[in-house]
Parts: sequence; C-alpha cells; structure tokens
Amino acid sequence: SPGEISGVKKGDSIISVGGKRVSDCLDFLYYSAEPEFELEILRREKKKCIFVSRDENEPHGIIVEDPPIRKCANNCFFCYVKQTPPKRKFRKGLSIRDDDYRHSFLYGHYVTLTNISKSDIERIKSLKLSPLYVSVHSAASAVRKKLFGRDVGAIMPLLKELTDAGIELHAQIVLIKGVNDGEELKNTLNELYSLYPKVKTVAVVPVGLTNWHHPEIAPWRNEDAEEALIEIIKFGSDYPKSFVQAADEWFCMTRINPPPANYYGRMEVEENGVGMIRRMLDEWKKIKLPKKIKPKSCLIVTGLSPKPFIDKIVAILSKIQGLDIELSAVENKTFGRITTVTGLLSWRDIRQTILETEKDIVFIPDVMLNSKKKFLDDISLERARKESGKNIQAVSSSAEGFREIIKSRDK
Repeated sequence: SPGEISGVKKGDSIISVGGKRVSDCLDFLYYSAEPEFELEILRREKKKCIFVSRDENEPHGIIVEDPPIRKCANNCFFCYVKQTPPKRKFRKGLSIRDDDYRHSFLYGHYVTLTNISKSDIERIKSLKLSPLYVSVHSAASAVRKKLFGRDVGAIMPLLKELTDAGIELHAQIVLIKGVNDGEELKNTLNELYSLYPKVKTVAVVPVGLTNWHHPEIAPWRNEDAEEALIEIIKFGSDYPKSFVQAADEWFCMTRINPPPANYYGRMEVEENGVGMIRRMLDEWKKIKLPKKIKPKSCLIVTGLSPKPFIDKIVAILSKIQGLDIELSAVENKTFGRITTVTGLLSWRDIRQTILETEKDIVFIPDVMLNSKKKFLDDISLERARKESGKNIQAVSSSAEGFREIIKSRDK
C-alpha cells in the first residue's frame, strides 16, 4: 500500500497530518483524504516526518486504531444490556453500553447524543461526520425523561443545528406500548419530518426484551403488534415513501409479508434490521435452483422470529433431488422464550439440537457469531465443532446463504 511504501509501520503513533493535530481516527480520516499528505509520527520516542502519495482513488492503506468507546450515561428502563441474565458468562463487549457518536459515523450504530459537549457538536460539523444514526425515541421532553431515566432535555434543537450544518441523520424510535406509541409516535414523526430531507429515515423498532426486562414494560404480542404495525404503516403514508420504516421484527412477530423494496428506499438502514427480509425474499427469487445435486443432508438452525419466512424457502429447497434439508427454529434458553431473534442465540441454546441431528451438515446464520467467530456465550465455532462432532458451517443471513447451502460440500 502507499502507506507501507512511504515507510509507515505498525505501532507508529500519529501526531499530525499536514500540520493538523490528530486526536483519533476521525481526524486522521478527514485530514488524510487528500492524495498527498505529510505525517508526523512518533516511533520509539522519536519524531519522524513521512510523506505519503497515492493515486486519487487509491486507499492509502493506513489503519488507525478506534478510539476508546464512550459509554452511555443514561438509565433507560428498556436497556437491553441491563436485561442480560445474571451469573452467566458472555463474550467480551456484550456488557458495554456504548453511546459514541464516532462509532455512529464509523459503523452505523444508533446513539442518543445525550452525552455530547459543545465541542463535540462543533467537531461533528467541522469534520462533516455524516450520516449519523440517532436514537430519538420521542421528541417530547417529559416522555424522554421517562425513557432515558434522567432529564436529557429536548432533542429537536440539537438535530436542527446538525441538519442546518449539512449533517444527514437516520433516526430510530424504539416503540414501547403505552409510552411512546399512538399519538406520541405521530407527534415525534411530525417533529422529525420538519427536518426532512436531512433526516433521511425513521426506523420504528419494537422494544427488545428478555425474561429479565423491567416489569413496567409490556411485551408486544401478536394482536397488539399487528395493530402497532398497521399504525406505523398508516402514519408513514403521510410522509414521502421510505421516510418511516417499520423494522423487520414487526413482520416476523405478525407473520405479515414485508412491503415491496421501494418502501425501504435505498435500504440505508438494512444493517440495523430494516429491510433485510425483503431483500432476502427478492434475491431468493433470482436464484436459479438445480433440479438435482449430489446427495447430502443438512440442518438449518435459526431463531423463532424468521421461521415463517425461511419455512417457505426450505419447502422449495426440499424439492431439489438429492437434498435432504430440515429447518429447526430454536427457543432461546439464555435470554428466555420472549427473545426470538436469531442473533441472540448462544451455543448453549442450539447445542442440544445439533447434538441430536443425524444430518451431515449443520448450517447456522453468521449473525450468531461475532468477527472472531464466537457465540454470545463466548464459545468459539471451532470449539462447538469439536464438542458436537458435527460439521457446523456459518452462512450469510441473506439469500446468498441459501446458495451456499446448495453448493456446500461435506468437509
């Protein structure tokens, strides 16, 4: 890479880029955007200047460490981290309540912006950190006080200041029955729409609960979830298409087919669970299936939520001659049956199902694992394979995952 050719080495500390001081990776990304720039670094306690040159569209190849995570200062009574079972071992990072605007820009994490200073705001504007993903939940100060567990004040003046400076935003509303739904939801949507098109999307998500949730929170059940979904879609029809988007979990709970792809616009919040099912269903239709394959048997393990949609796909796959395929939707024993999403299944949850299968290959969605191939309970995929004696393969949680299942070999 140009950085390596220029002499940048692992372990170097970057002091400045083009004479401008660097406090973290965001400063570095902003100031190193030019094709040519000068780095001042510290190596073995000695300062050194390095000139980096690259083609206009060529990456410089210099990777800077992420800054330490800024933690959440709120006391939300619906916080998922606070709902983790006591005395259980989980992988590192699961207990961190992050609320860092820098990670919002870098990775698309939703943040509350309740812990940022005036200098943070000026930095967001000057570095043009756009888009940001903001957990709004409500525009009313009194409701926000209840939701966040402290007086966090109004959010709209801050959002207006950011959008006036050209910062684009994706908003999120975690919907809690009797707290920020109904007319309160409508009012919040109206407030956010006043900043359209800089507020690009508003994702409405059902509150996520475990068996250890706050007693004041009523879980969304089938009938009232359907009423809420109808309300979200109805409210959304008053605004430009794709401004208000219902999260996939609503469609999983109600077993209602998600709307067409144009409902989700450019699928800008898909990674946050909004539009993934629609994309999977649409891409699945484009896959050309073989009529016959070399005989193999396989088990797909998933959570309870997506089962209605995956069932339909498995029914079609089972018609392929030579493919013996079965779907097992597993109950979550770690967080409780109330938790139905696939990404929150641990090895402990799926272990018995896998031990009992006689299928040659077991497929699990890759959302069960982190980047280090570890389940939520800190068990590695490699250890799971050894412990079960099974050929467990992680595949994409998209239509491509089903293509992988068809083409895979028993290794």
